[in-house]
Amino acid sequence: MHRAKKIIDLSSTFRDLENALQIEKYQLNLFKPYVKHIYLVRLDKLNLSGAINLSGNKLFKLLPNIADAQRNAQSTIVSFGGPWSNHLHALAAAGENFGLATVGIVRGERPPILTPTLIDAQRMGMHLQFVSRKSYKALQAASSTAVAADERSEVFDDERLDRFKTMVGQGLIVPAGGSNLAGFQGTSVLGKILRRRLRSNISSLWMASGTGSTLGGLAAGMTHDYSVDADYWAEGGSIAASTQRPQPKLFAVPALRDSSLPQRVLSLLQMNGMKAWSHTDASQDQSNSCAEVTDGHISYYNLHDSAGYAHVSAEYGRFHKRLELELDEPIDHVYMGKVFYGLWQALKSRVDLPNGDIAVLHTGGLQGRRGLLSMNH
Repeated sequence: MHRAKKIIDLSSTFRDLENALQIEKYQLNLFKPYVKHIYLVRLDKLNLSGAINLSGNKLFKLLPNIADAQRNAQSTIVSFGGPWSNHLHALAAAGENFGLATVGIVRGERPPILTPTLIDAQRMGMHLQFVSRKSYKALQAASSTAVAADERSEVFDDERLDRFKTMVGQGLIVPAGGSNLAGFQGTSVLGKILRRRLRSNISSLWMASGTGSTLGGLAAGMTHDYSVDADYWAEGGSIAASTQRPQPKLFAVPALRDSSLPQRVLSLLQMNGMKAWSHTDASQDQSNSCAEVTDGHISYYNLHDSAGYAHVSAEYGRFHKRLELELDEPIDHVYMGKVFYGLWQALKSRVDLPNGDIAVLHTGGLQGRRGLLSMNH
């Protein structure tokens, strides 16, 4: 049973989220040999009043899509993810809270026992449709075509797209991870917020990345020259120059080994008007534990043992346990544990980082930690 529809006022909602954002300072023994303290940007503590199971960076990606569905009188949102997907979990919660039906296209055949993530999603009203990995890849490609068709108002004569739309109906199609225009605009608002809220002494901002959608929007929003649509940003444009802070360098730690991520983020930026981001210098040293790929705005630190989202090496497992003890709170192993691990490896390897303090973006995703428990049994 879906709740009654609540119409979203994006600008006031994002303003409320900015006012509620907490940035905390930690001193961790793991990092003591290298840095005095680390700032943690607590997106995981952001939530909407009365909204259950909807928090973190997903707010910035999903709320604009919910608003688009409401404006266009669409009652269903369709998207994609794996059996432990934070994105599908958050989308199901958004649908339940805002009175929309949701459909999750799940990668892989239906297992005999659903993961806790998918059980939650079903309980929140999401219809799950399982497809083979091969079909999943094809459907994702078709979904991107569908989004492009909708956003460019063009007609596509594509048999695969037609089959996909027949399967999912007339719902709003959101690519995996929320990587469409609405999600980009929402996360670019987050970039503007962080540009204003981060202390001027912070020179490096580290974050985990999956599809690259949050990373791309965040990078655009943190630049001086990217303006956010007035419907999304309460002030109707970029932050005034008098309130601008120095722009921290972005460091992304991919959640899995993915050499295509930098180009995918670059394409996302260029597609959304960031034409200056046109060069990628990929210099990788495979003998190092951290391989850096930089385009001048973002550096990517690839963990060599992150073969999959849920992959956990023995060394990483030990690091993760110690990190949780020092923070005195649970941390998901798919995203947040890996960004701390990547930062730790970079500092140990004496990677040249900008002078100044370091911040880490805590995007939430704690529900996925239950997958670590299942791996240990």
